[in-house]
Amino acid sequence: MKKIFFLFLFLSAFSLFAESTRVHTIHFSFPIEARTLNKTNSLSRKYLDLDSNFKASYLGGCLNWNKLIFRENGLALLFGVGTGADFAKIPDLSSDFFEGFLISGKFGLGFAPVKNKKIILAFHGFVGLDLRILDLETKYKVANISDEMNYRLEEFNFTSGFDGIFLVKLTERLGLFSALDISTVFAGHGSVEVSRTNDSSSDYGSKELKYKNILNGINIVPRIGLCWGY
Repeated sequence: MKKIFFLFLFLSAFSLFAESTRVHTIHFSFPIEARTLNKTNSLSRKYLDLDSNFKASYLGGCLNWNKLIFRENGLALLFGVGTGADFAKIPDLSSDFFEGFLISGKFGLGFAPVKNKKIILAFHGFVGLDLRILDLETKYKVANISDEMNYRLEEFNFTSGFDGIFLVKLTERLGLFSALDISTVFAGHGSVEVSRTNDSSSDYGSKELKYKNILNGINIVPRIGLCWGY
């Protein structure tokens, strides 16, 4: 059954490259994510004091390029990449935000129920991947003793979900693009590296906390920009 399914995907994708409409987009996206993470190792409380499962939320702003292919029979194919700024908050760790960057990519296969000279409406099922690297620095002073914590969060996740896209043609070659993605992480791992120093005991050194995603989170990504081609 799996072989038949993947053969169908391959043949469907291959058929899209013949006698098809091709559209490119440059657009902004605003990833909004909330997930529960599960520790796979533990650190001393002098570094991190987190429960086995802890919450994390993410918010970003990215610049993206997509290539969309539409067949006359309604089949639709999507390739996309993007990168931009990303922010994360782990309330059990700090009230401040991690800051850094996100790189993402996606591949989708679907159907365009509406496709004419003015508008295109399409829906895809897709798989994607996200890479993010974020940093956070916190400083405290208690009884005239300074304490500094430096964190580096790194994640590599595979996602799957659905999207809906809407294109409106403005001129012969130019149009407006909007979309909404809804997905979840189906596999992924991350780590938080912690370095701590203070005036009383100099350098504690660095430690690394590793974690994995629990499949109960949701990612929502609104997108808006320009498209051309047709």
